[in-house]
Amino acid sequence: MSMLSNDQDAEQRTRLILRPSKHQSVEVTENLMKKPDDTVVDKPEPVITDYQKIKISAVDWNNTYSLDIPEIDEQHKTLFTLINELWEAIANRVSVENQLPLIGKLENYTLTHFSQEESFMRDIKYPKFNAHKKMHEQFAERIADEKARVFSGNGFSLDILYFLKDWLINHISIADKDYANFLKAGQSKFSIVRFFKRLIGRE
Repeated sequence: MSMLSNDQDAEQRTRLILRPSKHQSVEVTENLMKKPDDTVVDKPEPVITDYQKIKISAVDWNNTYSLDIPEIDEQHKTLFTLINELWEAIANRVSVENQLPLIGKLENYTLTHFSQEESFMRDIKYPKFNAHKKMHEQFAERIADEKARVFSGNGFSLDILYFLKDWLINHISIADKDYANFLKAGQSKFSIVRFFKRLIGRE
């Protein structure tokens, strides 16, 4: 029986577990965690572990996802980064002990982002607010369920990893862009900068 080298074994595990499509990068975008001067949500510190051997991205940010609302775009970039951390964790067969901080960090940041985004939609009087909020609630419930699953010792499921990636891309591309377009079309007097400054108590 032939033995695989460590590098070959890691590469084989990546292909079997993550099956990245031709559109997915195998490099983690290095600049996603850069913090602009007016960032609203403090970005969580990365969990430092010794398991990060295989580097792979589930989803990479590009300008097609931009809402042209810098504060919200930065929050979405951070969500991409957190989801990529989960993909790296499963690729490297991380222990449950190391998985829990990752899912907890994603859950906390997601809830904060949703809260701020919902305040934003209320302020611009977005007519589809209730339906959008319901999407947030369903996503948060799914993350909470996965956190409970990991806490029980079962580890991440591949299903949740694909769900997180696909849901976030679709949600930003359709639902979030809809309120951004509503803002551009009919709320010209609304000050985005002033809203976020007020939100964090700078005004």
